Parts: sequence; C-alpha cells; structure tokens
Amino acid sequence: MGAWDHGIFDNDNAADFSSYVEECSDVQARQDLLMATMGAIIERDIRDDEMTPDYEFGYEVEHALASAAYVADARNGRHDFTDTSYAMHLVDKDRFQEDDAWDYIDVGTPTPELVEKAVQVVEKVLAKMESARIEPDWQEPSRKLLEALKEKL
Repeated sequence: MGAWDHGIFDNDNAADFSSYVEECSDVQARQDLLMATMGAIIERDIRDDEMTPDYEFGYEVEHALASAAYVADARNGRHDFTDTSYAMHLVDKDRFQEDDAWDYIDVGTPTPELVEKAVQVVEKVLAKMESARIEPDWQEPSRKLLEALKEKL
C-alpha cells in the first residue's frame, strides 16, 4: 500500500518497524535498535530516490523517523506521534476486544545520546526533504517531531 497519509506512522514501512521494536527482548534491546536505525541514516547520504512521497520514502528513512518518534514520545511522556495502532501492540488478544487491547510499546527513558541522535536524524531528513522540494504537507510531521525532540522539559 505504501503511504496513506503524511504522519510518521502513516506508511507500511514505519508500521512494520513497530513490530521489530515490539519483538525486542527488553527495553535496552529496543533502545539499541532505535539507536542503530537512526545511526544508519546519519552515517550515509540519503539518496534522491528515497524521497518519493507519492508512494513512500525509503524504508530506512521511515524506520529512522519512526525511531525518532518513539524517542520523542518516551522523552516527553506523551503519545503525540505513537498514538496509532501501527505504533502500539495488543496487550492481551485473548482477554480484550481488539479496540480495548492496544497498549504502547515501552522504549524506556531515552538517554541524552538517544535524544541527540533522534534530533540529528530528523534534521538530516528534513534537510533532504527541502533540497528535494518535497511538498510542505509531507515535511510538517517531521517538523513537529523535531520541535518535540527539542522541547524543554
């Protein structure tokens, strides 16, 4: 399906990434995954063909933005970006109706290093979006994400 809206988790790749985060054995493993995912984008150039929002951004870019969204929400104690079924998991499928069973994936309290990595990746993706002349509607969720990451607590 690709992307169906402008939000961080409004695409197949970010939704799939949430299941990878959920499958981690513990909070430290989740933080390690977030760090590695964001680091992979920071350490390389983002190709022009990864900036095609008519279908979807490159999966590594979408995974990195999803990682940054988990960091922002965990840091700020809110679910501004992860309040979607694609960023959560079912608590107990047997006890609850699907609508009642969603819970948030616990990524713990982000370290300052993890927050800084999230800021770096979002800034890098936004710079690429601007240079690739991506429409503002596609940039807005990332701008809001960057604001949340830089928010004073």
